[in-house]
Amino acid sequence: MPTQNVRFPSRDAAAFVKEMKAEVAAHFERHGGKSKGDWRMVLKTLTLFAVYFGAYALIMANAFSPPAMLGLAMVMGAGMAGIGFAVAHDALHGAYSEHDWINRLIGYSFDIL
Repeated sequence: MPTQNVRFPSRDAAAFVKEMKAEVAAHFERHGGKSKGDWRMVLKTLTLFAVYFGAYALIMANAFSPPAMLGLAMVMGAGMAGIGFAVAHDALHGAYSEHDWINRLIGYSFDIL
């Protein structure tokens, strides 16, 4: 039996992005609130970086038993996931700050990981 390729109708990506941004703006107009991060976003960022680099520093101190080091590695992994999913992702979608250069700078946290 021959294999059939799945085909999707051609879509204009620029039109989709424009429509999506309009829908997001309309949502915030209806429900209030800000579309950019505030002090809570900064607190989340600092907390996740502290978890990640704090666990890393404790591992590098080599002052714990192997099971404790494994636990620290797991904490470090959770911090890494948090930075990727909750910090860099927001920044690269422009939700972190009103300033593009700040979003780009925070987005580089993917590279740090």
